[in-house]
Amino acid sequence: MVLRKTYRIPLYEPEAVCYHQNYIYVGTSGDVFKISTKHEEVPQPYIRFKQEQKSGVTSMATCGNQLYILVGITNSNFKVQVHQIATKGSRGAGDESMIRQWQTDVPYVQFNKLRVMNEEVIVPDPVNKRFKIYTISGDSKKQFPCDLLAPGCVSMDVSGNDCVVATVKSTGTVFRFNMKTGDVMWQTDLKEPEGVACYKDSYVLVTNKNADNRIAILDMYTGKYHVQNL
Repeated sequence: MVLRKTYRIPLYEPEAVCYHQNYIYVGTSGDVFKISTKHEEVPQPYIRFKQEQKSGVTSMATCGNQLYILVGITNSNFKVQVHQIATKGSRGAGDESMIRQWQTDVPYVQFNKLRVMNEEVIVPDPVNKRFKIYTISGDSKKQFPCDLLAPGCVSMDVSGNDCVVATVKSTGTVFRFNMKTGDVMWQTDLKEPEGVACYKDSYVLVTNKNADNRIAILDMYTGKYHVQNL
């Protein structure tokens, strides 16, 4: 791996990152920054949250030209906000860019994820050991029980057309879950996994900070190791 470029986000610790059309969106405890991958510029707040929402941006995902944000509020349930991504030549950000929001029935935990797939919004619920699925307009659609979920740094990415791959740091579990049937397709143990990303519809990349920042590469369809460490 070769490090190509670094960015410094002033004052804040990044909590969530996603990419859309040559821009990186970085969520922090109080703001979302928009960073161009083509131009050197100082990152500026793109979306700013009200003071009562300062528990922060937990996760982000894009669908079309819309940015879905999972907002964590202490002692409450997660909230999902949907913002219109500004078109070229417009900075458009802040409250005016938000087109809808809804309160989920998923209790707040410090680290959680959100993904959008097949016009559905997927939010793991580690406390109640289930996946909650909402329509893109915010209606509760269905849920699947999943005993593999547990509080303590849950990460997730879309895997193929109907599945997600999730990691649970507290239990050392990586698994692929079918969002159409509710079945666990495979399960692999890995010491304290943190971030996960699916690549080229073939590989699952799992980070582990407690293993010298190495990356385990798994087969997306079997969960077996392609490369132990990278």
